Amino acid sequence: MARERIRGPVVFAWLVAVVIAFPAVIGLSSAQAADSKASHVKPASSHVPAWKQLRPDQQRVLAPLREDWENLEPQRRLKWIEISNRYPKLASDEQARIQRRMKAWASLTPDQRRAARDFYRDIEKLPPEKKHEVRHKWEEYQQLPEGKKQQYAARQKQMEDQAAAQDSH
Repeated sequence: MARERIRGPVVFAWLVAVVIAFPAVIGLSSAQAADSKASHVKPASSHVPAWKQLRPDQQRVLAPLREDWENLEPQRRLKWIEISNRYPKLASDEQARIQRRMKAWASLTPDQRRAARDFYRDIEKLPPEKKHEVRHKWEEYQQLPEGKKQQYAARQKQMEDQAAAQDSH
């Protein structure tokens, strides 16, 4: 697969967290998340508000996305608006998690975002037992001490650098 790889364990960890936990964070089961993809697709003629047209409460919730708002695809803007509308009903720890993830997303480069979307699509195609395996590995990773995570990060970077060096020959 000739896809651009995302460097760094923090970005990878964030991607895994988003893929596994995001539907749960916003109060959706996996089945509901799949249903919401189909049921929330708006026709091209739907009005998608510019940043200035968002309500003040929506702007507060979506603040990490402000700089990129006008560049987001209309479908993605509508999805974020839906999340901002549900946000007040979420528990404070879920709200904090959404804020962290929005900030992490906003800090990604366009290439990293594209790779994250590709990664998510790949995970969605996995059979349930493989998704469970990925979830289990993520939970194991989260339990590791920081020193061990850094060792894995260094090893991952070394492997990526070696792969890149081989690709360039």
